[in-house]
Amino acid sequence: MPKHNIQFELPQVVRVKNRDVEFQVSAREGKRGPYKLLGTLKVSKGSLDWRPGGAEYTRVLSWERFAELADAKGLRRHRS
Repeated sequence: MPKHNIQFELPQVVRVKNRDVEFQVSAREGKRGPYKLLGTLKVSKGSLDWRPGGAEYTRVLSWERFAELADAKGLRRHRS
């Protein structure tokens, strides 16, 4: 299973208001391999935007559509 590296910058205020929050998600195979950018996730009040690493396009999901996909396709786990 690949190891993941997530880097992000938060604006001064944690609550998302007028500024989006971006997460850069990277993965590597094995314990010592180089990290490869999987993509960038941008979180805003209106949507989630996913731009795959190296791509010129972005995929956009409304929060409602994200909730539908998470319910339908996500793995169910108990809270820890």
